Amino acid sequence: MMKLLQDFVFQPIFPVLPLAIIAGLILLWLIVNVTKKKGVARWEKTLRITIAILAVLLIIGIDLRPMKEVSGGKNTVKNLDVLFCIDTTMSMWALDPLQSGCGTRYDQLVETTNYIMDNLNGANFGLVKFENTSKIIAPFTSDVEDIKDAISVISMPSTFYSEGTSLNPAFIDMQTMISYSKKKENRKTMVVFISDGEVTNEEEMMDFSPLAESIDIGAVIGLGSPEGGKMMTEYNDYIYDYTTHQDAVSIPDTENLSRVAQMLGIEYIQPYNPSECDVMIEKAIAMSRDVEEDVEITVYDDYYQYLLWPLMALLAVEVWFSIRRKV
Repeated sequence: MMKLLQDFVFQPIFPVLPLAIIAGLILLWLIVNVTKKKGVARWEKTLRITIAILAVLLIIGIDLRPMKEVSGGKNTVKNLDVLFCIDTTMSMWALDPLQSGCGTRYDQLVETTNYIMDNLNGANFGLVKFENTSKIIAPFTSDVEDIKDAISVISMPSTFYSEGTSLNPAFIDMQTMISYSKKKENRKTMVVFISDGEVTNEEEMMDFSPLAESIDIGAVIGLGSPEGGKMMTEYNDYIYDYTTHQDAVSIPDTENLSRVAQMLGIEYIQPYNPSECDVMIEKAIAMSRDVEEDVEITVYDDYYQYLLWPLMALLAVEVWFSIRRKV
């Protein structure tokens, strides 16, 4: 008996001690009441007392809520790793006149990444951001909400620390993440590089083409309108250009983005709506497949419901006795 109970975990619904005391008092009252009844056969008294004792034990058993631990399991996922490489330089907080209804370029980035994640259920997602330096924000994970939260909480860089910007810092961390994805058996690697392409320092663009052979699908997504937009600061005013003596205007560089796309061997998209990424998403879905993965999870199977049926049966017998006495 003790060995059997060792397999169970108990999570009481109500405090056991007060319930046991109340149940014991009710049981005592029932025993005294049944014993004092006249004109009742001895076998009936014995049976009704036995029913009362068993009912109290079952009620306490139900309150204990016995459960068995079940470990491990399988989860169906896609064999697809999606790497978001996002530009978080100051220009990404520009407000383009033609797209002002969508907020800043970074607001568009959040909307676009959310759209892609919502339409690639079961994929793993990773996140790299770059400005003056690059950083791996999240390794590949199936927890979409973690990636969404990580992207949404990124704030604009301070104007005090902003320097000339380049696309080059993204390379090393992209290479790290893509190499990690390719080490996993039968995985497809998708890269989504999102930027406005603006480069404000004198660095020559690096050659991104060594990454191409490890990328199965993806796109460079360009944000911003050809007219450009004024850039907000953390103080909700515009950055001032002391050379023109006017508010600074950030102009997207589609040529830079086209070059990156060509070197990575993926398409270049300049969407005005996230749904313009649908073709890329459909290709990714067609290329990937569902696989089962072992996952370390612990769940508990409830067993208290198995005690309800005998309790109901005992109550039915007691009701029958009460009706029989009245007839």
